[in-house]
Amino acid sequence: MLANDDRETAAVASSVAVDSMVRSAKKASAKHRVVLPDEMRSTFFDVKGYLPTTAYEARRQARLSVRREAKIEFEDLPSGAIKDLDGEHYALVKDFSRGGISILYHQQLFPEDRFVVFFQSGAVTASAVRCRKLGPSCYEIGAQIVCTELND
Repeated sequence: MLANDDRETAAVASSVAVDSMVRSAKKASAKHRVVLPDEMRSTFFDVKGYLPTTAYEARRQARLSVRREAKIEFEDLPSGAIKDLDGEHYALVKDFSRGGISILYHQQLFPEDRFVVFFQSGAVTASAVRCRKLGPSCYEIGAQIVCTELND
């Protein structure tokens, strides 16, 4: 029979092992190739709800944090930024509003590059407006929503 201290140590070790397995499973199931910067890695998926704005932002609508992986397809790439269009592409959706969407992608996009983001309930077609490098394989793309399609 284990003493109280030994039981607590075993419980902590078991909890750490389970937590590590869950984190590994989450990493293994990820289809995107975005590498989040260290300062975003631990909290990226924790942000939920409407995001606050500051007095200096020129936003017209409130942003809703979504924070999930989504399949994307490229519709029109006048910049020619993405060379490998074969296979499936995935990005991390950061947030969206009635007029725009923000995604994280592992490659740089340029203004007017168009892409479609697929959700369970439908799809959003958007045109890139800006792109900001956050890390070696992490670009924040702000895009204007061109149209939305809901699934039946």
